[in-house]
Amino acid sequence: MNRPVVAALLCYASPVACECPPSRGRRSTAAPLQHAWHTGQNELFAAPPPIASPNPTDPISPIPSAAFTTQELLFVIVIIALLIALLVPAIRALHRDALKKQARTELNALAQAILNYQLAYGTFPDITETTGATDTADDLDIRALLPANNPRNILFITVPPSRLNDDNHYLDPWGSRYHIQYHADNDSDTITSFTLLSCGPDKTPSTADDLICHSY
Repeated sequence: MNRPVVAALLCYASPVACECPPSRGRRSTAAPLQHAWHTGQNELFAAPPPIASPNPTDPISPIPSAAFTTQELLFVIVIIALLIALLVPAIRALHRDALKKQARTELNALAQAILNYQLAYGTFPDITETTGATDTADDLDIRALLPANNPRNILFITVPPSRLNDDNHYLDPWGSRYHIQYHADNDSDTITSFTLLSCGPDKTPSTADDLICHSY
């Protein structure tokens, strides 16, 4: 192998090897290679140039603002108003249906309590109060279905105190009284069945929203 080539390889391996004097009469390639070696190292490990920070007063490159514009705020307000307009009727309908379901449940519980009373005593309880509440039904007084007002002190139904008025009338979810109508046999005047009634949301009897429970 030629001596200049060997010297060049030694410069890559160890810069010290490049300090030996070159052969007489021949041009040495060690010094340029060593200079290139150190120049490459300096460029590789040199610190990167600093990044210039944006000038806030420079009109050419302004800093973008993170605030909402008036148009964006108006758009959000319109969307919220539309959602409220759609949700409020739906929530009212759900509330109205829940009250109707509650009234039907209470009518069924009343009917079952009256039938249990009839099974226990062989007769229907005297729970009517003729006040002309409707054309066909009377106000319902549930005192006979409570333990303190029947001979055997039997509890036939449980009613929250808040659902009773001062006259012991059972109130429906809309604050109106429940009504009852007994049906008797035409020949013997014996009570054979009954009908329970709630006036519904409009609190008016004999209308389309009345809730009725028949005994069988």
